[in-house]
Amino acid sequence: MTSSRLRRKNRRLTALLLCFFLAASLASCGMQGAGSNGMRDAKKETDASESAESANTDSDASYAKKLFDRTYVHAIDVAIGEDEWQDLLENPTEKTKYEATLTIDGEEFADVSFATKGNTSLSSVAEDADSNRYSFKVNFGKYVDGQTYYGLDKLNLNNLYADATYMKDYLSYEIFREAGVDAPLASYVWLTVNGEDFGLYLAIEGVDDSFLARTADGEGELYKPSTEMLENMDKVGKGGKGGNRPDFGDGGNPDDAVGGRSDAGEGKRPDGAEEGGSDIGGNLPDFGDGEHPDFGGGERPDFSGGERPDFSAGDM
Repeated sequence: MTSSRLRRKNRRLTALLLCFFLAASLASCGMQGAGSNGMRDAKKETDASESAESANTDSDASYAKKLFDRTYVHAIDVAIGEDEWQDLLENPTEKTKYEATLTIDGEEFADVSFATKGNTSLSSVAEDADSNRYSFKVNFGKYVDGQTYYGLDKLNLNNLYADATYMKDYLSYEIFREAGVDAPLASYVWLTVNGEDFGLYLAIEGVDDSFLARTADGEGELYKPSTEMLENMDKVGKGGKGGNRPDFGDGGNPDDAVGGRSDAGEGKRPDGAEEGGSDIGGNLPDFGDGEHPDFGGGERPDFSGGERPDFSAGDM
């Protein structure tokens, strides 16, 4: 009996010890879980902070894997003051830059430059009373020095004007890349302005510093014509738009004798200088009777060496 009681007592003690260790283990797991959750929450906050910071400091073209991820249609919302937006709609061809806030796939970027862009497409939409679907240009660092979108300094939002397929520009850039030629990155986005749907646009990497850094480590020079500063841009001609032909003196085309085009019968060049004299002033040479030179007998020169045809009979 004594031995039996001792065995039962030992079993109880063993059971108590097992319960104790089990409870201790569970408590330890709970503490570790709480600590792990806390660490995860802290990591999320850190990641969010680092993400916001990296959006402004990355120069390794990480934007290529974000906005230019082509596996889905991205979302961009533009928040702009009502007065500024109204001014843009009333004066689209001025290409005035306005401060706005862009939200790209849920990430907000404040104090960016937002303006209309384009030439022919811009004026065409401006003349269309039923549309205000312009193309736009975004400059992330215009008002905040050094601000970028994960290394991207400028972004174009193209309305794909006159392209019913919505694919020509996109495929063109793809063809260039397949051929080994550096080309801007592009992806489709759904654009809204102050919550209003503007539809499907093509987001295109601006050809500027970030493009150079991504494609060729920034070497070389980048040239772009500034059409707004060309001398003839302030001339008003057909259609009342800038970008017309040069003014040849009277505001029109040279020698408007035939339907607004130069009179070919006069043989003049656009500068319309006086005929005759040693200074031809842009005119065709005066051979006396307005015809080609007379080589004698109306015949062309006889080269007679056998290498070239002999036109001595006046035939070709």
